[in-house]
Amino acid sequence: MPIILFFGFILSPFFLKEESCSITVHEDKYGYKDEDNIEIIPAIFDSVFPFHNKLSRIQFDGLYGFLNLNGIEVIPPKYDFASDFRNGVAMVSIKGKNFYINQKNEQLTRVSSSIEMEEAKAKIVIDNKWGVATANGKIILPPVYDFIGIFNRDLPLESIRINDKWGLVDYKYNIIAPPKYDEEIIFDNEDLENDLIPVKLNGKFGYINLNGTEVISPIYDFIGDFSRSSVERLKLDEKWGLINKKGIAITKMIYQYIDPFVDNFANATLNGKQILIDKSGNNIDINVSTVNRKSPVIRKYDRVLFFQGDHAKVEHNGLWGLIDENGLELTPPIYQKIDFFYDKIAMVKKSGLWGYIDSLGKVIADAKYEYVEPFFRDGFAAVKYKGLYGYINKSGIEVIPPNKYEDARGFDSGFARVKLNGKWGLINMKGELITKIKYDGIGEFIGDYAYIRLNGKAGKIKKNGKEVLFR
Repeated sequence: MPIILFFGFILSPFFLKEESCSITVHEDKYGYKDEDNIEIIPAIFDSVFPFHNKLSRIQFDGLYGFLNLNGIEVIPPKYDFASDFRNGVAMVSIKGKNFYINQKNEQLTRVSSSIEMEEAKAKIVIDNKWGVATANGKIILPPVYDFIGIFNRDLPLESIRINDKWGLVDYKYNIIAPPKYDEEIIFDNEDLENDLIPVKLNGKFGYINLNGTEVISPIYDFIGDFSRSSVERLKLDEKWGLINKKGIAITKMIYQYIDPFVDNFANATLNGKQILIDKSGNNIDINVSTVNRKSPVIRKYDRVLFFQGDHAKVEHNGLWGLIDENGLELTPPIYQKIDFFYDKIAMVKKSGLWGYIDSLGKVIADAKYEYVEPFFRDGFAAVKYKGLYGYINKSGIEVIPPNKYEDARGFDSGFARVKLNGKWGLINMKGELITKIKYDGIGEFIGDYAYIRLNGKAGKIKKNGKEVLFR
């Protein structure tokens, strides 16, 4: 199988779908996961952006580059700033100098009129500031901008930036939203169809419409995604409520919390009690609701979540358990948290410590660990006990006892990363070291290689421990 290299990281060929991949985060580093929640591009980047036209901007060590959907680094991270590609062209910046590149990372001395010209208008640069003028020299946008985006014919708006503040212009370069927002205004066709574009101002969230009007003022600590629902949750000063896409409040801001909606219902906390609400803000009697597929919900529970497969989570006095489709109790409410079931096994928290149960409520591993992780790959999961890491299998056996390593990552392709005395190395599934524990940083194995950092250098390492391609 061929191996693909990006920035010293080796990936076997995978093929993400733009519409189904999403961003994942681990210890303040970012990567991508697929629709099955599997990390495909490891979380090693300072920041990543949604894929756009089959490319994604990534930031590594403060510099920008691009990945494609196969995980190939098509442009290495070398730029102080980079825009998304539009019609095969992106604007980049190095040491205060702005210029255009194509998808081969070639600097363009002249940009095609089909990209650069919009109804006889063209970009101008004066003192490294960008503006727009007509063919006869009339200024449309004064040259005061640090960035002006390149229009994609599928999207009628583009970004502008002044001093790290972002706004939007239309095709005629009319200012739709003044450059005052904290972050680049990212949107897609679905946002445009809803006539709602998310914005962030002074650390608060809101929405503007295609005319730049603030439909929902950016004053909230959180607002849900209207692409999934016509009614969404919002949070302000530790209180939650509901609002519709027209900016009309559905409920007052009276809830301590509201869960995401599932099948038009959401669990909410009001005055310390768990209730079920619909998208009109009506309270639903959870004791007679149709949450349970075959019988009314047993009245002893304060909250019943929706079924996932053949079980549902139930809550009583702040603790969680499981019931089956007939309302029979699989495990009593004894857990502080029951996490998502992956391959019929879930992480559970009890008395501040973690363990595992299966979907029938059977204990796989007692809740004694300070940290656990899902069994995503290879059937092993990293666990932390009394400050040290090891590995457990799906039968609950500690195959590598947690008594040595100060940090560890999950197994993948038969290898895992472990940390000792501030340095990283690799072990196999027998717990045997295949490298010395000497690296400043090391990525997971994908294919035959892993990304490594050693004494300020980056490179790769084979499964036999041989270091190659240092630079």
